Amino acid sequence: MDKFSKGIKNFFKGFWHLLSNNLGLKIASVLFAIILWGFVMTEINPPREKDFNDIDLRFENINSLSEKELTVKGSLDEILNKVEITIEANPDYLYLVTEENIKAYVDLSVINKPGEQTVAIKATSSIGTVVGIK
Repeated sequence: MDKFSKGIKNFFKGFWHLLSNNLGLKIASVLFAIILWGFVMTEINPPREKDFNDIDLRFENINSLSEKELTVKGSLDEILNKVEITIEANPDYLYLVTEENIKAYVDLSVINKPGEQTVAIKATSSIGTVVGIK
């Protein structure tokens, strides 16, 4: 037998010794890890996120602009008409969230003066919490 074969044999012998020592402790550790993972997934149930692309953006309170004698330059649909929304929810309910549950809008009543304006895009969802808007 050459040196290489002896080295491989010794490696596997040492590896088996490492696995077989304290076998009860290793099995108990694996069982404890499985029980802990099960507890976290069933009792604590951490929230998950899901992205929804192409959510229609609505413009609210457009009439308030005309009451203030203001107007929007160009078409609102050309400015921005779709957004991406990220929803965070409990995994038990995340599958229920659909694009129909999500409302994205811009409130134009906050514009009070002429000129270029930056307005916030807001979003709501009937299930879960909105955590991101792109």
